Amino acid sequence: MWKGLDDMDKQQTWYETAFSQLEDAFDAERYKEAIEIASELLKEKDVDEETIRVTKWIRACSYSNYADELLDSEFSCRDEENKEAFGVYQRAKDLFYEYGNEYGWNDSVIYLIMLIDHQSGQYIGARDTAIILMDSDNKDYKSVAYAVYEGNTKKLLQAIDDCGFTNSIDYSHRKYLFIGRDEMQIAGTYLLYDDKRWVNYIFTIDKLPSDIVFPLGRPQPGLYMAHPVKTEQYYPMKGVEETLFMEKVREFCWFVQCLGATRVSFHSNKGLSVSQGMGSTMNVEAQVGIKSVNVGGGYGNTMKRDDAYTFNQQVELVQNFAPKKKAYCPDDLIWLDSDPAWQMLLKQRLEGGIMEYTYKISSSETCQMSTNEMEFVKANFEYMMVKANGSYDASTDKTFSSNEETEWSIHVEFAPLEELTEEPKKTKSDNSQNETTMNDYEKMDGSMSLTKEEVKEYVARIDNPFSMEIKDVLELENYPQKPMALGRVWSGSIDIEKDNKVVIVNDGYKCEATVFGIAMFNNLLGFAEAGDACGILLDGVDADDLQVGAVIYKQSEYAESNGQTHITASEQEYLDMVKDCLEDGEIGVRERKLLDKIRVKNGISEERAKELEATLSAPQLTDDEKEYLEAFKDACEDGKVSDKQRRLLEKLRVMYGISEERARELEKVNSN
Repeated sequence: MWKGLDDMDKQQTWYETAFSQLEDAFDAERYKEAIEIASELLKEKDVDEETIRVTKWIRACSYSNYADELLDSEFSCRDEENKEAFGVYQRAKDLFYEYGNEYGWNDSVIYLIMLIDHQSGQYIGARDTAIILMDSDNKDYKSVAYAVYEGNTKKLLQAIDDCGFTNSIDYSHRKYLFIGRDEMQIAGTYLLYDDKRWVNYIFTIDKLPSDIVFPLGRPQPGLYMAHPVKTEQYYPMKGVEETLFMEKVREFCWFVQCLGATRVSFHSNKGLSVSQGMGSTMNVEAQVGIKSVNVGGGYGNTMKRDDAYTFNQQVELVQNFAPKKKAYCPDDLIWLDSDPAWQMLLKQRLEGGIMEYTYKISSSETCQMSTNEMEFVKANFEYMMVKANGSYDASTDKTFSSNEETEWSIHVEFAPLEELTEEPKKTKSDNSQNETTMNDYEKMDGSMSLTKEEVKEYVARIDNPFSMEIKDVLELENYPQKPMALGRVWSGSIDIEKDNKVVIVNDGYKCEATVFGIAMFNNLLGFAEAGDACGILLDGVDADDLQVGAVIYKQSEYAESNGQTHITASEQEYLDMVKDCLEDGEIGVRERKLLDKIRVKNGISEERAKELEATLSAPQLTDDEKEYLEAFKDACEDGKVSDKQRRLLEKLRVMYGISEERARELEKVNSN
């Protein structure tokens, strides 16, 4: 029993005294004693509800303050080796959650949970609760929350960059991302309740994990979902089911074409019709005659153009093929490893010679999203949008309107294996052992596979003259005299409707060509810019004339530069190494050997390497700098600059707006 309670006569006097002792202990900062008193008091049955509520609050606060004492801390993350302190912090956090769930959540409860996570080094939890309090009416809480958010966001992104967002975090936990324009837009968007929260990660556009990928033109503010197989890629939630469904359908068609399909029939069981889904993309592959995930004329197979597409009431689309190549499994399939039905078909076809097969595909299975999950995600999204935009109206929002269940049946008929005698034609590549196809080279995905840092670098070069280093060369069946050069545009842009004449340069060799088309996003386009991974279809040049490492320039810009070529990515890597070696003023013997290895690895000739190194030692001068340098040369004809001449040079420097540091650089170059 509590001291002083032995002779009490009134029914409630005992817990009133105990509660008074609890308050005294807490006010005197005897937190361990307060924890013991509160724990004993809460065991009693005859305590009124209000006293129980306050006791639970004091107990949780006492645990938090006691942990602070153990760490001798006020408001900073401490050494995690103090296991007792962090155990006490966790107990305090659990008690605050219990209190919030039982008596209702308010900013004070959330604030203390935020501090506990922050002090105990739980940067994800601290950041999440900070996002909630960034929308608080309490100015003090709000101010601290922004500071906690900023500091812990840096820690989170650093940890992610060290370990990888997609590698270190389970897919189910990071499946959905909410992205806001800035901190003000995400304030208050985090949902505290675990059982109702499906969107666990919230970022701003300028602070995103570096290893995630978005479609071209993204990210923009909104909700995103990770690809179920290529989990580093995130797609806008609006229309994601249709996007992934059609991706899988197209790849299945490419899969069965490689296995020797003669006829592929499509029927819509529900949802999106076949004509709606296939109409915009069915002819892409036939246009470019290359292997792609679009449905159409097959790579290595010939499609009968007369009856390629026929529609009727039962079967909405039929594709007929006349295969000649041996059946094989392409090595770049995305969905094969995740779909047992595809794996069984592959075995039945290559080992058993199966002649017919029907495959049923649904958008919900492709997306791996149940109806219940979608409803929760939709509720999360609407809550976030209300916080992010006070004028948000869920009734007019279309983010989830198109996510209707779609199911198709695809029936495939195959040619007998013994009739397929020709070897599948692979692509020509100057990389000898590593032959690639268009899809192997990042599916010509524009800038999708770039990190945000790389995007910034390419954007900085977008106004420079156009240049692209050739990484590989394809010979296309439909265009035997028009080879395709694969690469990523290093700088500038090209619009073939305005300027389609190019020059290809490689170590003294030069040839001219006309750009016939640009393959990107499984389409034949007419435009590409810095950062785009693409294939340039060339006319007027043979594939044998194109070499890996050669650089494509626009003729007009090449002529304007008097043949002075622009620096490629490989050359820039070499230049960066040269700069590092020159930090001490000269390149040593060991450094020269290292540079030679890098030069050979990047396919740079000795002559070109000398040209590149010369650009570092020959500064580009403005007209004013040239005038200053001429005056300096005149002033030091006898090897010295007199005091009078120095005063004149100083006036000239100021007049031309040249800094003292720059003036010393110019004089040093002249002295050398």
